[in-house]
Amino acid sequence: MCRNGCLNLWYFIKWNNKKRWIILSRFQFHAIYVFAIFSLFLQLDPARDVPLGMFTSIGVCSLFNLIAVFISGATMLRDVSGLSLPVYDNVTHHWTAYPCAANFSCKYGLMNFFQVAELEAAWGPLIIAGIFAMSLSSTMTNLDNGPQIFQVFFLPFLHKNAARN
Repeated sequence: MCRNGCLNLWYFIKWNNKKRWIILSRFQFHAIYVFAIFSLFLQLDPARDVPLGMFTSIGVCSLFNLIAVFISGATMLRDVSGLSLPVYDNVTHHWTAYPCAANFSCKYGLMNFFQVAELEAAWGPLIIAGIFAMSLSSTMTNLDNGPQIFQVFFLPFLHKNAARN
């Protein structure tokens, strides 16, 4: 057992007599896993509940991303010089364009400043931490599922061409 209550079964790959890979990796049993395991028992009809949950999560994530796009578009101009405040024209009801927008040399604005999410966040380091956590999560998923994907695609080919004992 490790310090925070996780069970360590380090990466171990074994070829057994039935010509299957046995892959053990590091498992951490935390509260999130308890909820994930017990949520399986709450599904009365998995054929309906699993796709419903998947499409609901895709819909909610898409909605939040669209809301974030509209909030960014409503609160920031496309091209801004960063040297002076934007001026609103009451006659045309538009923001006055900066001279740097004509020759595409603006350093700030929605199209040019890539830290817009951090700028508009309540606390900027939380955005950076979230991006870092997403990158780590994707990396660990790929590292964890890599041997399984290798097994599915290449094991039939390797099995046919393996030398007979």
